Amino acid sequence: MASRFSAPFMFVAGIALSAGSPVRAQEIVATLAGHPGVSGTQSGAAAQASFTDPAGLVVAGDGTVFVSDFASHTIRRIALGGQVSLYAGVPNSAGTNDGIALAARFDSPAGLALLADGSLLVADLGNHSLRKIAPGGIVTVFAGASGQSGYDDGPSSQARFNHPVGLAVDAGDNVWVADSGNHLLRKISPAGAVSTAAGRPEIWGTQNGPSSAATFNGPVAVTVDAGGNVFIADANNHLIRRLSVAGGVTTVAGLAGESGCLDGAGGIARFNRPAGLAFDRVGRLLVLDAGNHALRRVTFGSEVAVETISGDASEPGWRDGVNRVPRFQNPFGLALDPRGYLLISDSYNQVIRRCHLPVELRWSGARQLSLVGGVAGRGYRLKTTTDLTSPDWSSLTEVAADENGGVVFGAAAGGDDHRYYRVEIGE
Repeated sequence: MASRFSAPFMFVAGIALSAGSPVRAQEIVATLAGHPGVSGTQSGAAAQASFTDPAGLVVAGDGTVFVSDFASHTIRRIALGGQVSLYAGVPNSAGTNDGIALAARFDSPAGLALLADGSLLVADLGNHSLRKIAPGGIVTVFAGASGQSGYDDGPSSQARFNHPVGLAVDAGDNVWVADSGNHLLRKISPAGAVSTAAGRPEIWGTQNGPSSAATFNGPVAVTVDAGGNVFIADANNHLIRRLSVAGGVTTVAGLAGESGCLDGAGGIARFNRPAGLAFDRVGRLLVLDAGNHALRRVTFGSEVAVETISGDASEPGWRDGVNRVPRFQNPFGLALDPRGYLLISDSYNQVIRRCHLPVELRWSGARQLSLVGGVAGRGYRLKTTTDLTSPDWSSLTEVAADENGGVVFGAAAGGDDHRYYRVEIGE
């Protein structure tokens, strides 16, 4: 399987030597598991496995990937070597049974999250509940009641949900739930108390402001930043929203009720049913824009900026490759693995994709180049040329390992001329 993930180099555009200016290299998308366009429930080697509308994704600390296979009502597992297996549920058999994982039943499982004790949480959308798969493989109801919808807060066994979709766990082991059918953001404390964090039950809208007055329309995904702020993919409003630690809801990007696919400042940008959310290793928000079949990125600075980094709204499909070459079809789930790779459940293509995110080269005042956003443990070599028509590239460095999200290369060659750089990927 290694050959499906590897790429020999990433080109970077020619630049002048201006201190601090970032230059982005290519991002690389490859198929991790499944047959493009072929649905099924086959386990085995990644290239032979099949999925049926894969939705939620989460990655354990050891790199094991869990996938909610939405239309087959199962939870699948992808081991580090690429082997796909059934983790819980019975293929194509919906139900509410708890107990031993491979005998339990789910109904359209969606979002996934991991608790600190290693338990896997499942947003069991069709059953209006959250289920828990303990490390020993026993399935129980974590919150809500299977088959009973509602919007009650309180102890987990008394609380009710309506088509919960997205899940996230914060640093305090609080669980955040995008309660889509209720148009709410819910919170479950480590003690099991369920509360409404933002929104008004069964009232949809676009209102910002205090959390109790804010309104959403079919939120489907949630993630938490390093500061404890909660970000919500407000799908039917075509917005990215934020619940601050102070309790206020604001719109981060998009225009309420207006779908589209525009890059630019937050208020100018447009989305079409945004779904999966995840932060990259340097604090940028990644968004799977499901209706636009694209991967978008939200950068926070003096202003919010949105850019499309892969996919094309006008051309859904399946294609691996680099930069804007790859194509997706209704991508939904998003997760970052421990090494910094981005995993995508490409739902209507019936595959799981793996993305080596775009890296950036930045000049320092000492005329050094730093690589930002690489994959932990992976090696990179920097080469340069002043003439793209020449086959000869000069090595500026030996392979340098990315130990913690960045690599500092040696002093850059050349004067103030424009140069082209190539970052070669080593193992």
